[in-house]
Amino acid sequence: MGDVANVISGPAKLFLAPKGTAIPTLTGSETDFASFSTPGFTDKGIEIDYTSTDKDIDVDELTTPVDVLITAEKLIVNVVLAETTLENLYFCISGGVLVSANELTIGGKVRPSEFVLGVMGPAPSTNKTRQVLIYRVMPKGNPKIHYQRKDKVMFACQWQGLGDSSRPDGANLCDIQDF
Repeated sequence: MGDVANVISGPAKLFLAPKGTAIPTLTGSETDFASFSTPGFTDKGIEIDYTSTDKDIDVDELTTPVDVLITAEKLIVNVVLAETTLENLYFCISGGVLVSANELTIGGKVRPSEFVLGVMGPAPSTNKTRQVLIYRVMPKGNPKIHYQRKDKVMFACQWQGLGDSSRPDGANLCDIQDF
């Protein structure tokens, strides 16, 4: 039989900081992300997708693999930002430069901007918090700005996680902890 305490629901909060921001030690407190920006309200939540590409290791004598190797990993974060500030658009645009709170320029960058991404939301059991820290992300995808009379303007954003070579294998993409 299942445990209802392990069924979680509720919103999470997104945090972004530019490359070079100190990687926080996770403690379960929102103050861990004090030096990060908070993009504010989202629409349809925060989606984190991890996939691996695996290669079966086969031998002639057996009909099943004897081992499996991970040959590639991908971590993608999708979110629709409901607060359409220029800073939020900057977080979504690969080649943008946030000149000021009132000016974003786009075009001519050779490499996408890089950020540190954090998520804080509910975890299983009463009054628990889950924190996700992705050490390096780059905007990916094609954010659209759609002005219309019948609905709010939003930014659909996607970030791809990148490995951090200063961290050990098995721990170089992200850290997820429950508190």
